[in-house]
Amino acid sequence: MIQYENLIIRQTERADAKQITAWWNDGVVMAHAGFPNGLGTTEEEVIEGLGNGRMVIEESERLIGECNYRNVSDGVAEIGIKICETDCQNRGVGRKVLSMLIGWLFKNGYSKIVLDTNLTNRRAQHIYESLGFCKVRTNIDSWKDQLGRLQSSVDYELVEKDFVSYINDVLQIEETLRLRRFDGNYEFAFEWYQDPETVLLVDGKSELYSYETLTNMYNYLNDKGELYFIEVNENGEWKPIGDVTFWQEDMPIVIGEREYRGKGIGKKVISAFVEHGKAVGYDKLYVGEIYDFNIASQKCFESVGFRRYEKTEKGYRYVLELK
Repeated sequence: MIQYENLIIRQTERADAKQITAWWNDGVVMAHAGFPNGLGTTEEEVIEGLGNGRMVIEESERLIGECNYRNVSDGVAEIGIKICETDCQNRGVGRKVLSMLIGWLFKNGYSKIVLDTNLTNRRAQHIYESLGFCKVRTNIDSWKDQLGRLQSSVDYELVEKDFVSYINDVLQIEETLRLRRFDGNYEFAFEWYQDPETVLLVDGKSELYSYETLTNMYNYLNDKGELYFIEVNENGEWKPIGDVTFWQEDMPIVIGEREYRGKGIGKKVISAFVEHGKAVGYDKLYVGEIYDFNIASQKCFESVGFRRYEKTEKGYRYVLELK
C-alpha cells in the first residue's frame, strides 16, 4: 500500500473486480488504450488476472482508477495508469498518483521508469513531461485499435535525477511566504475575481467572473501546468493572497489581495520558478502576454531578467534565457 493524504494505491482484491470490469467494458475509459467499444470482459476473467503488479487507486476510500507496473529488465519498470472516474479527472490527481508510484519504485531499487501513450493523448504527454519524463521515440502507425484503425504511440523514460514529484504540496520561498499546490478548494479566491481592476489585468477586460468561469480557469491552469496559491503567514496562520501557474510557455500570476501588491511578492515567486525551471532542465521560460497597460507586471518580470520578444495585439510576449 502506498498512501498520501486521502489517496491510496493498493494491490487489487477480488472485491475490486466488479468495478474494474465496468471500467474495462466502458469504451470511453478504454478508448486511449485502443478499445473504443470496451473489452467485453467478464468479472471472472478480471479475477483471474489479479496480482502481477496490478493495483487500484482510492480517493477517500472510493475506487477512482487503476495503475500497474512490471519489471522489464534489470532496474527498469514499465508503468501504466488510468483515472477512470470522470469527476476525478482534471484535478491533478493523476500527477499525484504517478508521483506516489514512481517515488515508491525508485525507493525500491528501480533506476528507470518507462511508459508509452497514444500520440493523440496530448494531455497525458503533458503530465508525463511535467514529471520529468523524456520522450524517447514516436512510433507512427505502429498498431491497430479495436476498430482496425492505425494508431501511433510515444515512448517515454524517466531516471531518478530528472523526477519532479507532485506530492510536495508546499514550496517554501521565505519563512513567511510559500506556494501551496492547488487541491481543488478555491472558494476563497472567488472574491479576487470580483474586482474589475484584477480581472482587467488578467483578461484585458473587466467582465467579472462567475463561479463557473473561475472553475473553468483553475481546471485549465491545473491541466496546463503547476498551479499554486500564494500564501503569506500572518500571526501564525497561512493566508492565500493570489495564484500562480508554472509551465515553460507561460507563468500567469495574480496577487488577488490588493494590500499585498507592490511589496515584491511577485518578484520572489517568479524568481523561485526561474530556479525551478533551471532544475528541470529548461533552456528558456516564456510569458504568453503582458498587456501594455500592466506596467507593474512588465517591471516585475523584467526585474528578474525576462525581455520582450514578440508584439501581441494588446501587449508583448516575454522570454528568459536560462542557459
